[in-house]
Amino acid sequence: MINYIELFVIFGGIYSMGMAFFHFKFWKMLPHDTNDVKNHSTNYRCSQLLHFSFAFIFLLMAFVSVFHHFELLYTGLGFTLLIAFNIFWLFRAFEQILFLNSKERFSVLFFILFLLGNFIYLVPILFI
Repeated sequence: MINYIELFVIFGGIYSMGMAFFHFKFWKMLPHDTNDVKNHSTNYRCSQLLHFSFAFIFLLMAFVSVFHHFELLYTGLGFTLLIAFNIFWLFRAFEQILFLNSKERFSVLFFILFLLGNFIYLVPILFI
């Protein structure tokens, strides 16, 4: 039977899957200046590769969180990964403020969203 701590880890996997979906759809969701894309096609392609790489990492986090939640909580290597997932979302939240305009609505929204990811993975760490 799954306890509430394990549910947090599974929910973290669902959260990570949502982030992967966002990174796969990023190019269609946000407007891009076609002249800028044509003038800087290498930068555009590199940026696109980074988003696909992030999506892969998030899918990996999702897979491990959903299908190996027990191992994440109750083995040394799993617990280390759980801490790494937690630190990743904490760093990502603060990067949002440091590198992007912290006064824009979407930037604040993403900051809060990334802190949510941090919280989801922090609860199992604190209560296991």
